[in-house]
Amino acid sequence: MKFGRSVQHSGSWFSDWITSQIILLIVGTLVVWILYGVIRRSPRRWWLYFWLASIPIIALMLFLQPLIIDPLFFKFKPLADNYPDLTL
Repeated sequence: MKFGRSVQHSGSWFSDWITSQIILLIVGTLVVWILYGVIRRSPRRWWLYFWLASIPIIALMLFLQPLIIDPLFFKFKPLADNYPDLTL
């Protein structure tokens, strides 16, 4: 391929799609479980407590995605190995 574009076959694409759906199911189930737990404990102010609980979850996902989730779908190599002229 002249420009280095990726051509992904349907089997590989389906495998990546299933993996992402499983991750989404796990994270979504956790969030809904926390939401229902908060609603049960405080029916009047659940929205405030859920918002407070969602802040650390979002912050945790920001740090975990590059370490755990992204390597499932991409292969990272140092830029200097393939394109040394782009590094300082």
